[in-house]
Amino acid sequence: MNGNNEMHYSKPFPDQIDRIFRDHFRKWPRRFKWAVFFCFLLPISFYAALAKGMFAPSFLTILVIFFFSINATVIIWGLRMNSVAQRYWHRNYHIGGATTLAMVPLALLAIQYSTYCL
Repeated sequence: MNGNNEMHYSKPFPDQIDRIFRDHFRKWPRRFKWAVFFCFLLPISFYAALAKGMFAPSFLTILVIFFFSINATVIIWGLRMNSVAQRYWHRNYHIGGATTLAMVPLALLAIQYSTYCL
């Protein structure tokens, strides 16, 4: 090739320069991991309420149902986000491991509830 016929790489359109390799999905796995962390605080707070004996068992049942629904929502969110991450972004983001870890507080709540309130 002579000097006048240089090869040029294809350039993105001007409005795509900043968006070409930006991962907009990345913030959601971080938020999910924080939600899993806060799910571990729910059984701890339930245990503290049991240890002090401040609440009636009927109110503790309401707390367990509320905490159980929060944990179940986080697990459903993790399963959905894992499928979206693999389907659209072809990445793992360790969401499957965090979802598995989110099942631990759910099991702890079930064990605590079965030993105290039933």
